[in-house]
Parts: sequence; C-alpha cells; structure tokens
Amino acid sequence: MDYSIDPRAATVVVRTSDGFRPLVRADLEEVADRWASSPHIPEAIEHQLHVARQLYTHSLLVWEFGAVAVSTALLAVESALRLRLGAKRSENFAGLISRAHAAGLITDDMRSFLDIGRDLRNRFSHPTYQQVWSLGMTAPALRTSFEVIAGLFRDGAAVPDASIR
Repeated sequence: MDYSIDPRAATVVVRTSDGFRPLVRADLEEVADRWASSPHIPEAIEHQLHVARQLYTHSLLVWEFGAVAVSTALLAVESALRLRLGAKRSENFAGLISRAHAAGLITDDMRSFLDIGRDLRNRFSHPTYQQVWSLGMTAPALRTSFEVIAGLFRDGAAVPDASIR
C-alpha cells in the first residue's frame, strides 16, 4: 500500500531557523499534544478523542481525514455531554448543549462553538459530498472539542451514571 503524502498536504511547509521544510506527521503530533486532556475522561470518550487525534495526524496522507477528525471529535463531545449530564439517548445534541450551559458546565463561547459544531455534525451525518478542511480549520475545532471534554471531567467530576444510556 502506498503511504505517500497527499498532494494537498505536500504544499504545507514549516518555518525553521534555516528557512522552510515540509510538514511532517511529528509536527501535527506536536500540535495535538497541546490539546487539553484530563485523567478523569471516561475510557470510551478518551478512545473517541484518540481516534480524532490519529485522524488529524494522518491527514497528511489523506487530506479529508481532517474533516473526519472534526466529525469524530464532535461525536465525542456529544457522548461526553450525554454522560456528564446523565442524559438519555433520546435527548438531542441541542438539548445537551443547553443543559450544560444552564448548569455552568460550559462557557458562553463554548456554547457558541458547540451550536456551530452541532450544525456541522448534522452536515457530516447527512452529506452530499465529502467535506475537506484545511489544517487551519481542523486544528482549532479539535482543540476546542478537547477543551470542552476536558472541562466536563476536570477534577473527577461526578458522572450520574457510568454508562452512556
């Protein structure tokens, strides 16, 4: 199997003290390593975040993996809200966001991001084409998703029920 760099990624360079060099996976790993985390994030949600992180760092191979990473991270946010709030599966993402905001679990800025993220998640779920995002679009969306989830489980926050219903 050919693991060559996606031609769209091959145009991205990194500035160094000697000039410029091509972007490599280690550069994306360095970015992803700075995203928020918490040792209290439940394993199932941490696994979703792991997949999102891997998709992001592999987007050099398949540029579309960036958009798939964002989709996966938004699903992780929904799972985290559902778990943290003890919500039933029937409660929609908009309701989870509203409840989390009302409970003070997310800030006004996070709520705005999640409202946009909810719309994006719906577009990802009902596509008419494969979304393609640049690294400049992907990384901030992933960073914020990771921040929201880490904040929900900071300091071992109580979870009403240990399973996602």
